[in-house]
Amino acid sequence: MPSNFAEYARRIAIQARKADTTPTDAQREAMNHAAGHVHIHGFNITICNPKGSLRKSKKNNRQYLMHAHYGYIRRTTSSDGEQLDVYIGEHPESQLVFVIDQLDDEGNFEEYKCVMGCRNYQEAKKLYLSHHPEGWEDKHLGEVRGYTTSQFREWLKKEKLLKKSASVMGTPNATTSLPQSPTSSGASTA
Repeated sequence: MPSNFAEYARRIAIQARKADTTPTDAQREAMNHAAGHVHIHGFNITICNPKGSLRKSKKNNRQYLMHAHYGYIRRTTSSDGEQLDVYIGEHPESQLVFVIDQLDDEGNFEEYKCVMGCRNYQEAKKLYLSHHPEGWEDKHLGEVRGYTTSQFREWLKKEKLLKKSASVMGTPNATTSLPQSPTSSGASTA
């Protein structure tokens, strides 16, 4: 792995530390608290919960230890009316994005969760499940689809998850831009 990817992972971690991990309920609801901001493969991402922090669930008021950076892809709208949630794994150089259909208690589609920074399906699924209690998979894990970043952009358009007149593409800058990978990996779901 080129050293510039290691440097980029370090920069992501610096941005993640900017997140206020103890906002008030009102700040959380309004998304009005300090957060880290990064660009990964051209996607604008806000990190609300860095790896190692405790995330307070809006649904059940429980706290969960975060095993990865967690936030949302800016300028998107998910099925729950909020921006599309994303977990960021240990390999930001990976040009794969995994989309998970999260199910409610009755087994119906609830919302999408995305996983970036993983090299394959198994790694992405393991990272996602590490944030949920034992047995979560049986009731709440729906379909998991793998995309390259360009396929993911097309999926966002097809599913109409982009906000009108918006692009998920950001203007990279020196502190948060990911260098281009010398080779592009195909999406693997095996």
